Amino acid sequence: MDSLCSSHCLDRSALIEASTKGTKAFNAIEVLLKGFECELPLGISFHSKDGNPRTAVRVQLWKQNASKLAEVVLHIGLDIGGAAEALIPLNVPSTLRVSHHVL
Repeated sequence: MDSLCSSHCLDRSALIEASTKGTKAFNAIEVLLKGFECELPLGISFHSKDGNPRTAVRVQLWKQNASKLAEVVLHIGLDIGGAAEALIPLNVPSTLRVSHHVL
């Protein structure tokens, strides 16, 4: 997605790409607007405020030097059970992981 018009705005093709699930642009905007989503370890889940079971959480990308999942989950204080002590998974951007705590 390198489609900026002369006024440094997204042009029509970039907006279409950013609205199409599965594209790099769509994924980038999802993370930018909603935050990075991380799957919980197998067998761990919680219920959303609407009562729906969830197996993934959004994480605080700005939190540096965290090593455990409980330190970065959004909403702060969310009870993720046994996953709270789990190390931050490798698929979470490296700005969150301390090098000696990588899985």
